[in-house]
Amino acid sequence: AKEDDRTIVEPCCGNAVFLLAAMKNLAALLNPNEYTDQKRHNYLKRMLSGFDTDPFGREVARDCLMLADFPNSNGWILEKDNVFESPKQSPTFYHRLREARFVLCNPPFTPPFSDAEKLEYEAESHLKPVELLIRIISAADKLVGLGFIFPHQVLTGQSYRNVRRKLVERFGVIEVLSLPETGVFSNVKYATVALIAREPRAAGTSSLLLHRSVSKSDWPRFVTKTAFSREERGTVTLEEASESIAIPDLSKVWAYLQHYPTIASVTKPIDRRGVQWNKSLKTHRQELILDEPKEGHLPGIPSAPGCFYSYLCPPIKFLSAKPEDKYRNAFDLPWDLPKVIMNANRKGSVHPWRLAAFSDRSGLIAYHTFTALWPIEGWSPELLSAVLNGPVANAYAAVHETGQHVTNEVLDVIPVPFMTPSIRSKVEKLVEE
Repeated sequence: AKEDDRTIVEPCCGNAVFLLAAMKNLAALLNPNEYTDQKRHNYLKRMLSGFDTDPFGREVARDCLMLADFPNSNGWILEKDNVFESPKQSPTFYHRLREARFVLCNPPFTPPFSDAEKLEYEAESHLKPVELLIRIISAADKLVGLGFIFPHQVLTGQSYRNVRRKLVERFGVIEVLSLPETGVFSNVKYATVALIAREPRAAGTSSLLLHRSVSKSDWPRFVTKTAFSREERGTVTLEEASESIAIPDLSKVWAYLQHYPTIASVTKPIDRRGVQWNKSLKTHRQELILDEPKEGHLPGIPSAPGCFYSYLCPPIKFLSAKPEDKYRNAFDLPWDLPKVIMNANRKGSVHPWRLAAFSDRSGLIAYHTFTALWPIEGWSPELLSAVLNGPVANAYAAVHETGQHVTNEVLDVIPVPFMTPSIRSKVEKLVEE
């Protein structure tokens, strides 16, 4: 970009990590023979601006920028504007946004907007990263480059469909860097991605997709040498972007299996949620979960923390089914029918084994930390549990599900094998054994 076309805005700037890096790179592009210290300082002030409602964060940012450009004076544009308010309420932010060529942002992920906040801000989404990106793309007419930190769900999650479409609609190159779940950002225990979008997309063409990832073990090597654990290239159309902007690990395996049946095709369309109570389990555990049978309580599975019950039923307790304790309608599901019960929260993050399932023919109910699946005719719960406990299902979940839950949208599309009656019978016998 030309020297006057390098305007950079950092919403939610905090202590201006991105602005500091941008300052360093912008300064390196200037000809030292043409720019005195003061002229360079004035240029950088004109190019860089940050916005945050936290006064302490802005003061830290100001000090960092001053130290990085020492001994020049202050004058950095670091404003209090709330980036979720209207242009009338945050005029400086929207003015700078309209002139921005590049936007760099690590937005707040949580908490999401409450219903009242969503209404107040006239937001399209409860999710702050979604809402902020939509506003930026809508307002920044001159934008040619975007750098955003997102939850990993941006790649495939249903709540991010609109974001993915807008990115591919606007940009010709989408670069995704999948980061480790821990050790990157303090106090963050879930997977994130750094997403860079650049270059206008020509009408009627696909966007180039570059997907890199860094494993936890390779993180030190990435920090020192920018070395990636995996790198793959592809393309993505607008229609494809609605579903995904990811190139997953083992992509050749999933391409090979794309026409196979799926979990959705071998299970009944029944709600899979476990039961919940309208009382806090923390304070009412002794009355909600009993060790011995009692009127108003049904045999069931309350939880299985830290254990990996593949094929095996966890310890059975007696769960309250009293009308006054019930929350929502999961108690009305057909628990008496043969089914498979598996973990609703994924298993380990260090190793890739995510699922632990067991068959049940005794009518157990299960707490909402479990998921229940009812197989269709011709598929026994033993057979379904074997598929869910197998390496293909676990690999698929490990690759596609990086949040804390095993979501239905991932579970539904796990491929299942074609099986003859004789193979089914053999698998069922092995499960029983």
